[in-house]
Amino acid sequence: MNHRLITLVLTICFVFSLFAFSNVSADVRSSGITITPFAGGYFFEGNECYDDGPIYGLGLGYRLNEHFSAELSMSYGNFEVSPCDYDSDCDHQYINGYGAYLDIAYDILPDFILVPYITAGVGALLLDYDREDEDPDYGIDNNIEAVFHYGGGVRFALTDQIDIRADVRHALTFDEKDNEKVAFDHYNNLEATLGFTLTLGKSKPTTVAMIGNDQDNDGVADSVDQCPNTVPNVSVNTFGCPYDTDKDGVYDYQDKCPETFSGETVDMFGCSKDSDSDGVVDTKDKCPGTPANVAVGKDGCSLDADSDGVNDYLDKCPNTPPGTLVDARGCKNVAGKDIRLNLKITFDSGKADIAKSSLDQVKAVAEVMSKYPNSKAVIEAHTDSSGSEKYNLDLSQKRADMVVHYLTNLFGIEKSRLRAVGYGESRPIADNRTIAGKKRNRRAVAIITSQ
Repeated sequence: MNHRLITLVLTICFVFSLFAFSNVSADVRSSGITITPFAGGYFFEGNECYDDGPIYGLGLGYRLNEHFSAELSMSYGNFEVSPCDYDSDCDHQYINGYGAYLDIAYDILPDFILVPYITAGVGALLLDYDREDEDPDYGIDNNIEAVFHYGGGVRFALTDQIDIRADVRHALTFDEKDNEKVAFDHYNNLEATLGFTLTLGKSKPTTVAMIGNDQDNDGVADSVDQCPNTVPNVSVNTFGCPYDTDKDGVYDYQDKCPETFSGETVDMFGCSKDSDSDGVVDTKDKCPGTPANVAVGKDGCSLDADSDGVNDYLDKCPNTPPGTLVDARGCKNVAGKDIRLNLKITFDSGKADIAKSSLDQVKAVAEVMSKYPNSKAVIEAHTDSSGSEKYNLDLSQKRADMVVHYLTNLFGIEKSRLRAVGYGESRPIADNRTIAGKKRNRRAVAIITSQ
């Protein structure tokens, strides 16, 4: 077993020397739950009656602070009973090994991307022999061995929360012996494993001194620094970049709204964007592109206090009685005057199809025309400025024709009472340089003449 102890010592020395080649700092994890699946080999001392074999296991731990952590681990291995090494005629017999251990580990250099550590702990190894295959000639029986093991290893940080862990431990096992003078046999075994450690919980940002060139003094070597010009005194991650906790694209030290919801569009200060400055952020704004200084509701749409279909900022007759048919100014319609209905039909870019959710807008036109049997309507359609003028003119005509198609085929309005006109991009109502403005410009309008 001496050669194994020498191997253990040399391995640990090699492991601890590796940090000298790691001139990169990492996040200090001061707390958090750890989960570590691992695999490796278990090597029995030569005078035990089991052959070496692979082991598999899972560790569940907790980081007590930036140096100390505790871990409860379970492992399993299936080992061949050794007599078959000397007898070619014997049946191969196997024994199951179940290990359970509680360990304390100490991180020597927690600030580095390659963290060396030492560990020690106690536990038990259950060797469970299958009675159905038991051979009395072997003299092997089930037993539980107490274990004290110690050793060390390294963790290499792949990300802020995932490490690769290499580990070597000297396992001292104690087996009860029926002897008046000696209470226990003890054996020197060896365990070597490789695994992945997932840390649940946030890391504690740190900026530490380090070896190697570091032009921006952020604690990360220039050779691996992905953000080489970080401003002074800003905490960075393993790759030398400032933290962005809410993943909105704005670094924490610049972020005025540090808890933005995932997927929200934000401004340069990290706050939810409000493109039309109406007080409702874009993600909740159902009416983007509202004109400046117009009062809106919680949904970002202009208010219509008398519910006549004309927004307050355009309404010249703000207190119209319920059910009154009004013109484009919000005033009671007089026979012979036009009724202008702004249809909230949103067209996808480059398409003329009307979504089912927009059919109630077409239905509103049909209801007015049914109420006034002699009325006629012009359906206007418009596009944004994407594409050529000719393309947009043709597309807008198709959109107007589609509205007429639904009015005649779905709601029974005579086609002779309808006319479709496409204006292309020639009559914008919003800024085509913005996404919200283009969306408003892709619209349809019904102008109804009552007679």
